[in-house]
Amino acid sequence: MVTLEDVVDVDALAGEVEAGYVARRQHPRLPLQIFNYTAQAQFENRWTPETRACRGLIIELLTHRVLARPFPKFFNLGQEGAAIRSGEFRTYDKVDGSLGILYPTPDGRAIATRGSFDSDQAKHASAVWADRYEAVVPYVNDVTLLFEIVYPANRIVVDYGGMDDLVLLAVIENATGRDLTTDLGAAAADVGWPGKIATPYALTTLDEVELQAQSDDVDEGFVLVWEDGSRVKVKTPEYLRLHRLVTGMTPRRIWELLAAGVDLDPILASVPDEFQKWALDVCDDLTARYDNILEQARAEEASVRAFDLPDRKAVAEVVKKLDQPLPGLVFALLDGKGIADRIWRLVKPSGAEAFRAVSEDVA
Repeated sequence: MVTLEDVVDVDALAGEVEAGYVARRQHPRLPLQIFNYTAQAQFENRWTPETRACRGLIIELLTHRVLARPFPKFFNLGQEGAAIRSGEFRTYDKVDGSLGILYPTPDGRAIATRGSFDSDQAKHASAVWADRYEAVVPYVNDVTLLFEIVYPANRIVVDYGGMDDLVLLAVIENATGRDLTTDLGAAAADVGWPGKIATPYALTTLDEVELQAQSDDVDEGFVLVWEDGSRVKVKTPEYLRLHRLVTGMTPRRIWELLAAGVDLDPILASVPDEFQKWALDVCDDLTARYDNILEQARAEEASVRAFDLPDRKAVAEVVKKLDQPLPGLVFALLDGKGIADRIWRLVKPSGAEAFRAVSEDVA
């Protein structure tokens, strides 16, 4: 029996839970728990052995027996933490949906998402599994089957039409965490999976993968899998652009939050890791532009006051000679009025509002 203690340092895990880097949730009806790294871990780049392992790790509450062990957190090509190995790798389609984690229950197998037993996606996937696959896929002890959950109402960016199914991504050995899916087709046959699998590509070098990622024929991107199970994501530029829109984070949205005085740390923590640097760069740029205008306005106000001009007319003649948009701001400062709202309007970016947010529990 593989237990939680075999997978992680339980004291270290408790510390990560206490610090808010790992979420621990109970099954609504069964004595099970699921562990999932949080948005805070992503935001702070907190990738310890425990946070990386907790990507939908499912255990029995009383015995700590591991019922499902997903592959650990892996990263985008070029991102800190991306594990580029020497030697050959296999290339697979990066399917655009929600991670589904198969686990056993007394009533048959069910599917959880990365941080939830009962998210809408988990419920839908469990129903698909029960209807199509429970009776035909043999139970293989001590391995975890991982799927991408794809159906129209769960569309993230890529439009799969009317597809409503589970796509096999990986088979993981619970005892060791070993990824058995370097050859995904062979792994699917070994566990008796009759359904869809992530599409393999005949791309064997990083140059080939990066060149193909620029193609209009690629939807989300690729996952590269080395012999030791190391994985790296390669996403297309167009997918990244569209994903920024659908996950609710645009330059306009960041500007709105800054202008309203909202603390951005917990909000930026929910941004998918592909966009962490992008979002922070937008935030820093807007803040720097705001600070620059404010500094100029205050400097010009101080200069005008230093002239000790005799009346309002004389002041106006000096102020009007300033470069736009400083005259209005300096007049406001001289009159003792706030200028924060005016400056935020000056740095307002263009860009449409996003139309969907994606929960970390189902990403």
